[in-house]
Amino acid sequence: EIDLILVDAGHTYEEVSRDTDCWWRHLHSQGVMLFHDYGDDGHPAVTRFIHDRFGTKAASIPDTHWAFVAKEDVEEVAREPEAAMH
Repeated sequence: EIDLILVDAGHTYEEVSRDTDCWWRHLHSQGVMLFHDYGDDGHPAVTRFIHDRFGTKAASIPDTHWAFVAKEDVEEVAREPEAAMH
């Protein structure tokens, strides 16, 4: 299991969703998934995905384009991606 996973590859909603789904199962139960380009006007799908999937469970780092979620805080949310997607 991995303690920290960084998601920063494709920037479409579908690509971020696929990367998250692919790697989530490898994340340690107390691990953190970090997302780049959160709040970046050039990549709005990243922000929308994070809001849709994790809601208020995600936290952003002020004055950056980084957001993160702790697996132990969102496990029930991340297991049900179909319910959160459009």
